[in-house]
Amino acid sequence: MKGSYILNKKNIMKILSIFIILSFLLISCGKKEAALEYEVTKVGVGDIELSVSKTGQVVSENEVSVYTSSSQRVKDVFFKTGDNVKKGDVVVTFYPADKNETLRKIQMKNLEIKKYERNLADARRSLGRKRESKSIEVQQKSRDLHNAQELYKVGGETRVNVDDAKKALRTSRIELDTADSEERANIEDARTSLKTAKLELATLQEDMTLIKNEITSPVDGVITEMTADENYKVNTETTLFKVSDSKNMKVEVSLSDTQVKDIEVGQRVEITSDALPKGEKVEGYVSQISGVAKKSENLDESNTTVTIKMNDTKNLRPGTTISATIFYKERKNVIKIPYSAVINENGKYFVFVVGKDKKIKKREVKVGISDETYYEVTSGLSLGDNIISIVDETLKDGQKIKIADPKKPRKDNKKIIKQQNVESVPAGDAAPGGPGPM
Repeated sequence: MKGSYILNKKNIMKILSIFIILSFLLISCGKKEAALEYEVTKVGVGDIELSVSKTGQVVSENEVSVYTSSSQRVKDVFFKTGDNVKKGDVVVTFYPADKNETLRKIQMKNLEIKKYERNLADARRSLGRKRESKSIEVQQKSRDLHNAQELYKVGGETRVNVDDAKKALRTSRIELDTADSEERANIEDARTSLKTAKLELATLQEDMTLIKNEITSPVDGVITEMTADENYKVNTETTLFKVSDSKNMKVEVSLSDTQVKDIEVGQRVEITSDALPKGEKVEGYVSQISGVAKKSENLDESNTTVTIKMNDTKNLRPGTTISATIFYKERKNVIKIPYSAVINENGKYFVFVVGKDKKIKKREVKVGISDETYYEVTSGLSLGDNIISIVDETLKDGQKIKIADPKKPRKDNKKIIKQQNVESVPAGDAAPGGPGPM
């Protein structure tokens, strides 16, 4: 009886153990794996732009240096460096003393010229008088000689008297020539003095035209340099001030060798600056790339100056610091997908397309340019296709997923997979990395 009781008890324990094992297997086999959540993106079109951004400066295409040709003393200066000026604005005035002194010299030179004109007239009259007097004397001596020679022929005059008459005539002729030469020299001196005085007058009159009461700005712009100051004695070889033309301005940026290799004339540029209203941009284009690169003082590279022409200068002024973005590649209205949605496998690119049954299919695509945020897709996808936004190594072709709500926090799929692996380990076995049975 006792043995039968023990035997029944063992049978009951065996039946109970079998029941527990069967229950565990049924539960394990009946439990479904939880579908993993992924965000899904609908394929659409948009723009992809590759660009280089660099800080630069606004400069004038026409900086005018203003000089004066007369060494005058400055009276007033009405603008300083950085001030805006309009064409015709009076910038500098001068004391009138320099002008008055030149006027006085002109008046004195005119009086001097009149004196030389009188001297020339007197010399000419003196020449005429002396020439007339000596000519009469020569004529008289010539008659005396003729009479002496005639008398000598008839014995009425001696040979000595004839010779004396010849000497007297010769002397008179020499005196005539000498007087003529002396007076002509006097005339030439008077003429030279008069000519010199007239040249000096012309110089003074030219100086007078150079002497200014004031100097105005030649263009609309900004004063970028001001040398003149009150009571400043002008140096004719030094600029009084410089004006940068604010109507004709450009932007200059310095790009490294790596940056400039993609830049070409005509590429579109967007310019921003703290000097512009918030959010406002100035459009422009690359107008020139310097043919000479300059070695950087601090880095082991060279820099090239790139000139940008602005379509509208707006509130920018010469010297303003700007940020220029040069777009060297642009694709408009192309199919684009997130960078994170693409897998690169040995140079081939793949995405996971989500079907209506929420099963995914791995599909090869051809890509174009990328701005490291989006890829341009040239083939393999159509508008409206749904793809997984952020792919990972756990995705498999044909896998069914759960579409995540982008407004809710995303679940960690790796944790879910790990938990499923732990739950699927049979009783008495150890989960990967976990302890074995006790």
